[in-house]
Amino acid sequence: MGQYRDAKAVPLLIEQLNEGGVVRRAAALALSAIGSPGADSAKAKLLDVLPKCDERDQSQVVWALAVLGERAAADAIVEAFSEGRLQSQPGFDPKVIVDAVGVTKLANDKLLKHDQEAVRLLVAQALAEEASPAVVGPLKTLLDQELAREPADQSQEVLRAAVAGLGRTGDPSAAARLFALFEQKPGMKASVMESLRKSTAAPGLITLFKLAKDLDSKQQLVRFIRLSHDPRAKEFLVGLLKDEDDSIQKHAAFGLAEMGDSSANALLLGYAAGDDDPLAIEALQALRNVAQEPDVSA
Repeated sequence: MGQYRDAKAVPLLIEQLNEGGVVRRAAALALSAIGSPGADSAKAKLLDVLPKCDERDQSQVVWALAVLGERAAADAIVEAFSEGRLQSQPGFDPKVIVDAVGVTKLANDKLLKHDQEAVRLLVAQALAEEASPAVVGPLKTLLDQELAREPADQSQEVLRAAVAGLGRTGDPSAAARLFALFEQKPGMKASVMESLRKSTAAPGLITLFKLAKDLDSKQQLVRFIRLSHDPRAKEFLVGLLKDEDDSIQKHAAFGLAEMGDSSANALLLGYAAGDDDPLAIEALQALRNVAQEPDVSA
């Protein structure tokens, strides 16, 4: 019945929940396969049989309640999740957990500080799926607590999931924490930079550029600033046209041209007259763009 996902079978499945053991487990799994809204009418019965379940039946009944988004079962869902009993259910998805119990219950110390790496990882993934400002605080906490562990006990996967989640939120308040992280964990620089690109607007990236200590970070940050096409960065990019690093100069010059600003025309003309053919072609195209799209932002 669950395989065909036929909501017409729900009344019969509800009836089968009365019988403990393999029948109840199969009925609960069928209801979770049908899902919401088709199986919503089974919520009351699932809640009714939950206290009567033995250990064999409970996981499937709790999972069905989670899939159906039943907040009244939030405590049971969190408990089963923290014990690792839901992760093996068919179609398991961390987002089901956060949708069912909400960020507040999921972001509790018991889960954020759980001894099992697998649980912490799933919490990070579930919070990351939410991708809203509400999860910024819990993800920061998870990140800090993971870093506070002894190096041998730290999970790179948990750190990466938390970093990716912070990036997905698009919340600029996460930027400084992410930037500090790759200085602590150089091996995570690529994933942190990608999260910064997603989460931070040009003004924030400019602040981070000024804080950056190594050239590679500055080069990546100015590339992100360029790709943002944010007019608020124009004055800053003009100041970089005389930077001692060629890569930073080029990103600044092309970034200005892409915004229709002619401040870098002299530098672009120099590129166009040089021996680097690909760079010359790119510079000529940039100059053409400036001529076709005059700067009218002022």
